[in-house]
Amino acid sequence: MKKHVTLSAALLTVGALCLGASPGVADDLNHGGHWGRPGVPTPGEQTELAKGLVTPLALALGRGRSFDVAQESAGIISRVRQGEATTLDALDPLPVPPPPGTPEGSVGEDVADAVSRFGGTTYYALTRQAGLDNSPTNVALLKSIDRDGEVRTITDLAVYEREANPDGVNHYGLQGLDPVADKECIAASAALGPRASYTGGRDSHPYATLATWNRTYVADAGANAILSVDRWGQTSTVAVMPPVSVTVDAGLLAALGDMLPPGADLSSCLGKTYNFEPVPTDVEMGWDGSLYVTTLGSPNPFLGPLGKVYRINPWNGNVSEVASGFTLPTGLALDRSGNIYVAELFEGITKDPATVGQISVIPRWTGERQEWLKIHLPGAVEVRGNALYVTKDVLPIPANPNDPPLDPDGKVVRIQLDRSWDGSWDGGHGGWHSGDEPNGDTTDENDD
Repeated sequence: MKKHVTLSAALLTVGALCLGASPGVADDLNHGGHWGRPGVPTPGEQTELAKGLVTPLALALGRGRSFDVAQESAGIISRVRQGEATTLDALDPLPVPPPPGTPEGSVGEDVADAVSRFGGTTYYALTRQAGLDNSPTNVALLKSIDRDGEVRTITDLAVYEREANPDGVNHYGLQGLDPVADKECIAASAALGPRASYTGGRDSHPYATLATWNRTYVADAGANAILSVDRWGQTSTVAVMPPVSVTVDAGLLAALGDMLPPGADLSSCLGKTYNFEPVPTDVEMGWDGSLYVTTLGSPNPFLGPLGKVYRINPWNGNVSEVASGFTLPTGLALDRSGNIYVAELFEGITKDPATVGQISVIPRWTGERQEWLKIHLPGAVEVRGNALYVTKDVLPIPANPNDPPLDPDGKVVRIQLDRSWDGSWDGGHGGWHSGDEPNGDTTDENDD
């Protein structure tokens, strides 16, 4: 995927190529609680809050019913009130030239991402030339805008990435090959080019932020790490996300398909292990103080549901897997009962392209991924009070890959969270005040 193909460009390209599979039937979910424990709320009434957005892949809830959204590929950070979007900040429209010697077609991506809020201030990232290894033109500005409209640049995360390269400790590609016993596989793997075997490169693409009172956590999809940035811009690594290991089998080779050069034959590598880059896409804080992170695991949904949710101890950096089996998860949110909602951008792509995408849930008391609601191409997801907020139709992909691209029409919808069948879910309040959030923010009032 990275570093020669950038994140949102890869998602868009893969989606356009893949929306042509045969339909299938989704599994059912028992939404109720069990043994007296709080259950998962059921999805209720949906209300459209905004439309006509361009790749709205990040969302932050503001005061009242306002919200901020990153229109990623348009390079715009917007505030939406009563369905009307105004620009808070945007990338300079002048392009940055690629570095000398950059191969044609491998120019990086300029994007706006990673929007979050705390204390009435919006935090976000404006990134240039994401997706290139060790490029001097890769700029990843972590910025903020306060309630008075004052814009501040906190730091350039690309500078930290070039210096620290957190995932340089990770080994991606084919693993454990013996120069003698596996010489045929080694020779065949040349078709993969630099992706055959490599360590983490220097590339910063801050995809999500989580602002708190004294620091901002960043899920950097290029660095494959969760970073911590204090109010003065000092940056450190909280945790490096682990590679996603898969066994090379016939299904994987078939899924690679046209990604390989003509005549490429990797059958001699069957049974070997291949490590994909994890690619973190969201970071949130739970009521237990832990950080929860989604990772893509792969840019191609036909390679399998390789996305995962991890829990990170922010004090010692310990990483533990919460659940797996997600298809390109791009966002997550937690309710006050401890249930985790995950936006799976391309779930169901091999079943019914007309309804690709869903919100899945990891119930607190089971720890297993379950389908919660089919929703078309979801990107970001947030919980507040009795409602789930979701961006949908985030990529302008036609159902028929032979059709021309659609006009961008990303949307934000509010989904009512109804009580589970046993009535045990408390609507997200319980012993907490309605304005409190796990990150300690009490500024943004809850009008739900």
